[in-house]
Amino acid sequence: MNDLLHVGSALYNHIKNNGTIDCYYRKAKQSASVPYCLVYFMTANDDYTFNDKSLNADYVVKVISDKNFPEEAIRLYGDIHEIVQDSSLSIPGYNVIRLRRESILEYEDQFHFWNIGGLYNLDVTQQ
Repeated sequence: MNDLLHVGSALYNHIKNNGTIDCYYRKAKQSASVPYCLVYFMTANDDYTFNDKSLNADYVVKVISDKNFPEEAIRLYGDIHEIVQDSSLSIPGYNVIRLRRESILEYEDQFHFWNIGGLYNLDVTQQ
């Protein structure tokens, strides 16, 4: 099974289908209008226990805004966080143990866009 494809797609689709702004995986299309949400994979650890296989993966979920101040991005990210935190994703072939934020990020990039979001840990076992 392709863990990265199945698990990442489930998280991305959950946000895309339930969020209030456009959402993209890894990077936005060039014609994307702000604000928008990005979801991307950071790192993962496999865990093997006898015949069981688990995956503990970290994903960044963030909102990008071009306003002078970060309030818009903070508000929109708060809405996304409510959708993601502790959600019960449906991932064929996997049991979701938990989906929980580990840390929050906020920065203004070199193009003066605000990046507000969090690092989420998704813990699954293979069925």
